Amino acid sequence: MKKILSACAVAALAVVGLAGPAQAAQPLSAQMNNPAYWEMMTGDDCDKIEFANGVKTFTLPTLLTGDYTKLILKAGSGTGARYVVDNPGAGAYAHPSGKDLSHAIYCVGEDDPYYPY
Repeated sequence: MKKILSACAVAALAVVGLAGPAQAAQPLSAQMNNPAYWEMMTGDDCDKIEFANGVKTFTLPTLLTGDYTKLILKAGSGTGARYVVDNPGAGAYAHPSGKDLSHAIYCVGEDDPYYPY
């Protein structure tokens, strides 16, 4: 009977131990692949577009209202995988590495009537 209780206790601890890592926070690099991270950083609305293999450029269309505040192009992994452009304008963008894009995140802020440009 003691062996059965011991086995149950070990199994319960193993289940609790496996559940722990799933609750851990994502590393910063993974969070930066999420539009919510950039919304928190900019206070603007951000969207993400995923690309199939072979896409080298991403084109921001002209906006009817608002302004682009950030463009994040992700290509490859590791240091330098993210290329961040502040206040980009409409037009085509490529990652400086020349690698295929895996995704783009762009953020749009509201028009500022006190700062026309």
